[in-house]
This record gives sequence, C-alpha cells and structure tokens, in this order.
Amino acid sequence: MEHASGLGLATALSQAVLYGTIIQHGEEGKTSLTDLIARTHRALGVGSPVEVGEEGWLRQFVAQRYAVLDGTDVEHESRGQVEQFRELLDHGNLYLQGPITTVPTVTGYTVYTLP
Repeated sequence: MEHASGLGLATALSQAVLYGTIIQHGEEGKTSLTDLIARTHRALGVGSPVEVGEEGWLRQFVAQRYAVLDGTDVEHESRGQVEQFRELLDHGNLYLQGPITTVPTVTGYTVYTLP
C-alpha cells in the first residue's frame, strides 16, 4: 500500500494489482514490483502515474506484468489473475463494485459486496 500511496494510486483496483504483484514477484529484483513500476514508466515515457492518469498507467502496468508472466512456465498459471484485472479495467470497475465474477482456469467464482 506504501507503493500505491507513493505513486498517487487511489482506486481499489490499483491497490489490488500492486498488492498481488508484490505478493507474487516481491519488492526488489528482476520482474519485481519496483521493476514493473520502472518498466511501466519507461513504456509510457513518464515518471509518475499522475502524468497519464491512473487508469492509463494501470493498464500499462498490467500489460507489463502479463508480459513477464507469459515468459515463464512457473508463473504462466498466474496469468488468469492478470486477465481478471484487465477485464475489470475494461469494464471501468476501478472501485471493485460487486458482484465480480472471476474466471480462473478450472471454475468461476462470484464475489458479492454487502449492501
């Protein structure tokens, strides 16, 4: 959450994406959270999400993470999570309003929000 805050990312989806990334990839090193942040900045030619908007920056970050996952056999199975994040972005669900239906490799799940 420190990274999200430091980058000025405020939406629930941005926080979920960064949280999932640091859990799987770690904070430092090749293909880590900080490396993916740097790759995203380079790809967009910016130094901060503020320069392109949170949604645009997040879309590029998700693309960078997907590319990293696509390059390995071990992490290949985690692409479903990134695809779910991309789908939420495509539907403009930056605040994770439910219900959200996930489609993992074997079965789907639906997450409901409380009224």
